[in-house]
Amino acid sequence: MEIRPIARVHSDFGEKFGIPRQSGLVPELTAVLEFLPEFRSPEAVRELDSYSHLWLIWEFSANAHRGWNPTVRPPRLGGNRRVGVFASRSPFRPNPLGLSCVRLLELRMDPVRGPLLLLGGADLMDGTPVYDIKPYVPYADSRPEASGGFTDSFRRQALEVDFPSPLLERFPEGKREALLGVLAQDPRPAYQDDPERVYGLTFGGFNLRFTVWEGKLRVLEVKQNNEKRYRGNTMRAKLSANRAFPVGEIDPRLYGSFIEHLGRAVYGGIYEPGHPTADEEGFRRDVLELVKKLGVPIVRYPGGNFVSGYRWEDGTGDKARRPRRAELAWNSIETNQVGIDEFQSWAKKADSQVMMAVNLGTGTPREAGDLVEYCNFPGGTELSDRRRANGFAEPFGIRTWCLGNEMDGP
Repeated sequence: MEIRPIARVHSDFGEKFGIPRQSGLVPELTAVLEFLPEFRSPEAVRELDSYSHLWLIWEFSANAHRGWNPTVRPPRLGGNRRVGVFASRSPFRPNPLGLSCVRLLELRMDPVRGPLLLLGGADLMDGTPVYDIKPYVPYADSRPEASGGFTDSFRRQALEVDFPSPLLERFPEGKREALLGVLAQDPRPAYQDDPERVYGLTFGGFNLRFTVWEGKLRVLEVKQNNEKRYRGNTMRAKLSANRAFPVGEIDPRLYGSFIEHLGRAVYGGIYEPGHPTADEEGFRRDVLELVKKLGVPIVRYPGGNFVSGYRWEDGTGDKARRPRRAELAWNSIETNQVGIDEFQSWAKKADSQVMMAVNLGTGTPREAGDLVEYCNFPGGTELSDRRRANGFAEPFGIRTWCLGNEMDGP
């Protein structure tokens, strides 16, 4: 079975440190769940807002690459005692999946982003991939008599938070209670108790620095993440990518290329009848093999500046009767031994498609329409029958067309 993300979470936590150890511990925390494009159907969330709470199945994406061990050292036990990984909620699991119970504050319909879930009490890092959503059903999911293993014997008292008003006021008013709740939960690992140690926490686009001593957390500094920090004349930046969290599909045509009647690109490049590797049509097999290895999905033809003076009819029919013309874009002689008749055949051999460019420099819209008719009309017209007479009974089926060569302006 293969599973894939259906959504991602937008939260105020830019990193793992500081995230509450369980969902619901800081009910003032809010996050937004945004579905990936494939799953943005309003039908999929019909009647979801009739539930007050939801289960989220998500990925420990920041730890997915670190593997797992049969036993772990829970920080709540001081980092020394080992328990089985399945007797813990450690992120270092065979399948790095987490489970959270969150409050559904609002189901909002956005015209662009689709259904958005506003969540309360979420213990999730910004960008966390979500794999499934299930409603919390009180009569089945609530177990007041349950025992909690080693967690039953662990009670950590909330810290008193000393947050100077000038620093706290840098935060948006709607985020202050959530931040105070996060700090009161004591973000430090349970085995650390060094009054001299300065901790850093990222929350809501800000970096905080604080110390803890005798049950009191003191905030020392608050800085915005987007403040420019320079070392000498160099600005430092950080980029994070998560391949399990796609935003959308990439059109393969972005990896296309082009061939132009320029220099040795065509004559002596893809086409050279006298070459030792040339096939029956004069195409070099060595070049074809290299192009196939590159996996080029689509190739624009015949250019380039060249197309702005090109007469497409010159490259069709009997090669012996094709005209030689002065090629003014690149100051050369065009023999027309390769035209659309040949190039569409080369593209098939290269496992590629043709993006056919039309001449909008010296050409006319009517001539461009004639080229479409020649290439794609099945038969029964002058130009489609001409193609058939040239040996191509089936249309070329060219689906991508380029209007001129980078035609800019009015």
